[in-house]
Amino acid sequence: MDAHIYLFGFVALLVGAALWWLVRWKTRLPFKIVSLVIVPAWLLLTTLVFVIAALGMHSWARSHVRQVAESALKATARVEVDFLPAPDSHGVLIGISQLHGTRPRGSHPIGSWRIDLSTANSALELVVKRDSARPNEYWVFWPAFSKITELGRIEADGFAHAIGDNQQVAP
Repeated sequence: MDAHIYLFGFVALLVGAALWWLVRWKTRLPFKIVSLVIVPAWLLLTTLVFVIAALGMHSWARSHVRQVAESALKATARVEVDFLPAPDSHGVLIGISQLHGTRPRGSHPIGSWRIDLSTANSALELVVKRDSARPNEYWVFWPAFSKITELGRIEADGFAHAIGDNQQVAP
């Protein structure tokens, strides 16, 4: 999704320039009206559409990851943490199925574990990172969706054991 942001911006810029040219030269409206009203309205509209689409995609991605984890609970699944079999595959799947969105809390992610989840129908590669302030909270990233934006968080007491997180965090 990260590359789509640049593509969308470039397309919006081209459409905005074409709109400015059409309105300015084809309708003979004054330069101030075109520059101060129509073009900013176009930019505001494209930004609004992009934000709504991005929020929808983010929600879809979170829902998709939860659905894959929930279906893996009902089927045979291979769960690996850092390329090794997960210490508690069931606990990992339960944690991922509880993935939810949350507001930023002023903390940052620490530690990193790669989780590979494979079933007969799907495969996911996720990265989880422990929250710096809450030891039972993990940030979830889906590199196929976005390498920089967290997908959501998992708050589960047994998740640390499930992924083999033996590091201690100062409260």
